[in-house]
Amino acid sequence: MTPEDKNLVRETFAQIVPIADQAAAIFYGRLFEVAPHYRPLFKSNMQEQGKKLMQMIAVAVANLDNLVAVVPAVQKLGQ
Repeated sequence: MTPEDKNLVRETFAQIVPIADQAAAIFYGRLFEVAPHYRPLFKSNMQEQGKKLMQMIAVAVANLDNLVAVVPAVQKLGQ
């Protein structure tokens, strides 16, 4: 990513933070609309799952200059 791309990601995410719960709900709503077969993979409280999603995105955005640091956390998501 170019420095400009990274700044754009940071600026865009900063706009999403105030509506993080709503953004997560929209994300999962759309995901399950497009791929309903993924719904059974999410057995936990979806509000809590949305918070985890936003936290993970925040970690990725905070580490755009060092994405290697994010790899262990992302790998845990798949387990």
